[in-house]
Amino acid sequence: MNLEQSDRQLQSSRRGEVEMTTWTLRFCQGMLALAFFGLWETHDVRGSETKDLFEEESEVVFVAGEFSAAVESSGDQRIDSFLDGSGSILPAMARMRLKQQPDQPAIAPTIEQAEPTSLSLASTRLSSVFSASQASIVNQLSAERMAEGIRPGSDFVLGIESTILSTTDAGNLISKSNAVLGVSTEQRTPIVTYNVARGRHIGQQSGSGSYWFAARQDLDTLMSKIDSRIVDNFLVIQGPYSSLYGPGYAFFDVELLKAPRYKQGYQSHGRTSLDWKHNGDQWYGRETLYGGSNNWGYRVGYGHRTGNDYQTGDSLEMPSSYKSRDWDIALGWDPSSHEHIDFWALRLDQTDVEFPGQIYDMRYLVTDAYKVEYVNDCVSFSDELEAEVWYNRTRFEGDNMGAGKRRQIPGLGGINVDFSPFIGVGDFVGTTDVDAMSTGYSVATTWGCQKCDYLKVGTDLRFLKQRLNEYNSIGNIVGLPPGFPPQIDFANNPIANARSSNPGIYFERGRAVSSCWNLKMGGRMDAVATDSDPTQSQQIENSVGQDLSRDFLLYSGYLTADRKVGSHWTLDLGAGYAKRPPTLTELYADNPFIAVLPQLVVSRVIGNPDLEASGMWQMDVGLTANYSRLRTGARGFYAFIEDYITYDFLDDIGFGTSFNPVNTTLATLVGGELYGEYDFGCRWTGFTTLNYVEGLDRTRDNSIGNIRQSVTPLGARSGSLATEESLAVIAPLNGRAGLRCHDACPNPRWAVELAADWTNDQDKIATSLAELETPGYVIYDIRAYRQVSKNLLMTVGVENLFDRFYQQHFDPHFNPGANLGVFQPGRTFYTGIDWTY
Repeated sequence: MNLEQSDRQLQSSRRGEVEMTTWTLRFCQGMLALAFFGLWETHDVRGSETKDLFEEESEVVFVAGEFSAAVESSGDQRIDSFLDGSGSILPAMARMRLKQQPDQPAIAPTIEQAEPTSLSLASTRLSSVFSASQASIVNQLSAERMAEGIRPGSDFVLGIESTILSTTDAGNLISKSNAVLGVSTEQRTPIVTYNVARGRHIGQQSGSGSYWFAARQDLDTLMSKIDSRIVDNFLVIQGPYSSLYGPGYAFFDVELLKAPRYKQGYQSHGRTSLDWKHNGDQWYGRETLYGGSNNWGYRVGYGHRTGNDYQTGDSLEMPSSYKSRDWDIALGWDPSSHEHIDFWALRLDQTDVEFPGQIYDMRYLVTDAYKVEYVNDCVSFSDELEAEVWYNRTRFEGDNMGAGKRRQIPGLGGINVDFSPFIGVGDFVGTTDVDAMSTGYSVATTWGCQKCDYLKVGTDLRFLKQRLNEYNSIGNIVGLPPGFPPQIDFANNPIANARSSNPGIYFERGRAVSSCWNLKMGGRMDAVATDSDPTQSQQIENSVGQDLSRDFLLYSGYLTADRKVGSHWTLDLGAGYAKRPPTLTELYADNPFIAVLPQLVVSRVIGNPDLEASGMWQMDVGLTANYSRLRTGARGFYAFIEDYITYDFLDDIGFGTSFNPVNTTLATLVGGELYGEYDFGCRWTGFTTLNYVEGLDRTRDNSIGNIRQSVTPLGARSGSLATEESLAVIAPLNGRAGLRCHDACPNPRWAVELAADWTNDQDKIATSLAELETPGYVIYDIRAYRQVSKNLLMTVGVENLFDRFYQQHFDPHFNPGANLGVFQPGRTFYTGIDWTY
């Protein structure tokens, strides 16, 4: 290329840069501009563009990153001329710095305007966006946080992806990210996401950070109360491989953004985010002010979401409107160089939230959450002391009187009322109110260094309260002679002031046996005591007696190892055992309309205080490879669960369509995940992921529920004599594959991704629990982002690009005369900006 051609190309590139900085929100223009820009840039053009967008130092390191990419990809003889400056537009000083500091690490531009200290480092490197590999993610975490994720079947996702993917709650973030494997999802509404890790459901998985739990398990979820934009990072542990989070089989650990501190002294900044989705006209805005000094900091933010009914791929309208507002406050203070105190407060207000297919909508929901954390890394008796206290409370009211609800579930109207010889017709009217609270503490002390050799010992306490009222009636009765009542009221169907207290002790030991071997082991002991006020109907007491209190002694333990095999491969092994107690809903629900199996909506649940705690053995093996161009991994697991808690379907003994929890002696879960990423060049990356779980109830004919036992002692569970059956609500085989075009620098300032999200048919179902098969489908998404400057990030994309009409396996299905079924959104264009100042 001669000098004249180079100048023409440079001028053309600068014109392209001007066009990119004036990006329109129209999808076609924005996407074509991104792709065109990415394919057309040259080495020299990148140096010029970087100088316009970022600081001069960033330009030098940026080209150094390209130099290392050139060495890795081609290794041709032009490297010497590159360093000497021939054929390059690098300034002389820049070339000199490159020669003097060839090993200088890349300092990538970040969304935050100023660099906070490591105490509150928010992950902002765009290199982790769209990644299916954990390699670029864990490097952005603190050593302590990184150590928490070194477990089989564990994945991190960074909060920065929430901006790029236009996510809503924290559960929506992990459902859209390529980085989290093995987690299936029910998107109940655009702002309420239910996640299932390797087939583990409510009660089998817990939400830590402040020990979140579902107030009413068919409406809110573990993660639906946390806005994804205030998440720093999210750890998913898909096995009993941690003793830090209480009893459970899988764990979701959310780390919220902390109040920043600044080494340079006092600073103050702001951040403005704005998103829009065309399907449902969904708007989201968030304003955050943050600042501080070297030993204190603050962060105050307000978010506002609104949305209307969305359309499916077949132009059906799903009643899914919502209004949501939340405040978040983070304050931090360091009394000394080794003491750190952080405080968080969250307030969520939601109104008029419609749940398509569910029996109730929310009229309002209020969540208040508080957490205080104290860390001392120089105490006299150990190397570190950590303590935290939290308090969460959620309360809401709902009903089934909305026009969208009546349209989606026509069975709520036209109910026959038999006053023989007269027959009237009325409407089913229902209201519910819920109040749930979680509070507790955790104190732990650590000896040693989590990077090499440490011992952590601690104690914690979790205290839960849950109250649910449900009042139903048949109103607006017509067709009866005068003198007959216009309304028939039924008794309350509650969870009557249930309580759970769970003190526990735990330890964790980690050791780097060598430069290649790392071992970790841990265990905990828990005492769980539950109780409830008397039920309204006395139906539960009639089957188990008047004493509803229960005590459970739980224990868990695990051993994991990871070994470097050569310079690129790592082998992960794990084995563990854990016990979990029944939930308050499983123990004490007095026939409310709760969709414990999400496909069947118009169904009830009757608790069983005779339930035993279930225990799970699990084994994991995984192998990962990390080459310069290839990052791949595969992992598998096998789990067998003693006294697995499933359901006895009571449709055939006079109680309507009710589910009664019951223990089955043995159930198994088997499956695994696979991922791969390959760099076809410095700009093109292909990726794929795969997830599979199969669950089997191996002893379904050896037990029945307490309600059936009291009525028909010789009956069969769910009226079926089958000896084995698939477990209910298990996601089918699914995966994702795609191709990314991106900037060639180590921290890409732009990227475009086209991905196919495919799901297989699910024919392994629990037929005795009225579960239905679901056909497979493939949907395509295209997403892009552009870091226009170090302060401005723009995003654009289309979900369900070809407007596919589809239904997830967990969605409420068609029930004749009662429910028309729920289908996912059709083509959805979205765009957004994120501006810091």
